[in-house]
Amino acid sequence: MRAHGQLLLVATLLLSPPLWAQRSGDGQERSGNRQESSRDGQERSSDGQEHNGDAQESWPDRLALGGDEPRVWQLDTTAGPQALDDRLHTPLGSVWKLFVYSYLLATDQPEQPLRCEGRQPQEESYCCDPGESINREQALIRSCGLYFAPQRLGLQANAWRHYWQSRQAPSWLSDLTQLNEAQSVSVRSLLHALALIPDRVQAQTRTTLGAVMLQGRGKGGVGALGMLVRAKTFTLPTNTQGSLKGNIIGGGAGWSDNGTPLWFSGRGPSPQVIQRLAPRMADILLQQPALTVRNRSEERRVGKECLRL
Repeated sequence: MRAHGQLLLVATLLLSPPLWAQRSGDGQERSGNRQESSRDGQERSSDGQEHNGDAQESWPDRLALGGDEPRVWQLDTTAGPQALDDRLHTPLGSVWKLFVYSYLLATDQPEQPLRCEGRQPQEESYCCDPGESINREQALIRSCGLYFAPQRLGLQANAWRHYWQSRQAPSWLSDLTQLNEAQSVSVRSLLHALALIPDRVQAQTRTTLGAVMLQGRGKGGVGALGMLVRAKTFTLPTNTQGSLKGNIIGGGAGWSDNGTPLWFSGRGPSPQVIQRLAPRMADILLQQPALTVRNRSEERRVGKECLRL
């Protein structure tokens, strides 16, 4: 197992009062400024399926890893990895909040706490109680979409576009109007976008997302995964024909412990997906070559040791 030297972080997170505070009784993430489904309850994404010309009737458990040669595993089989097909798409889900969070850090935006006033009780239930406030770290952990709403934060479309285009980001990420939970993106482009986040920002984001795995929606898989995965989770209903119609898919996107971009998904809300996929994901991640940790303040090699809780 990999040694990542974060015993202190884990102990602190485990002993501190949960930031999650069980805001999401049904285990689903909401976007706040835009629900994960439209007002009439119908999902607005294309379908989150593989775009291979045929209507797919299944959504298998999958894990994809980025890098020079992105690969994908179908986790409900014993098959080995395959080259990542450009036609594999996923709904962006709540992962859009991760990109807003990283942009705020990268551009040194001042903190703009969100105060819950009870005017939008359903959306605020993922943020804070009436009369309380929430900061950006807590908002990412709790999946508080109201906090990250571009209009509330005063994000300028031109500045946003210039920032991401200068990094050769996918077109969907450069356009603020496409940054919503219903947006269908290729998994390859999502992994590429995650790789573009600067080292310093990625390190801080990964630290924040550690609380999701320890205290939030990922805690059901922490026994197998430990801190191998730092991901922003998503859960949303499907609006497709066939066996998926009326079902829910969940998953997450972020990084492994050594900074490799990853995406995973399967049927069911994200807590169930993580718990079900955790053992197989851990086995795969532990077999990956050691990489240099991207946090330059503690540059070192990651070995085969990793904390398993």
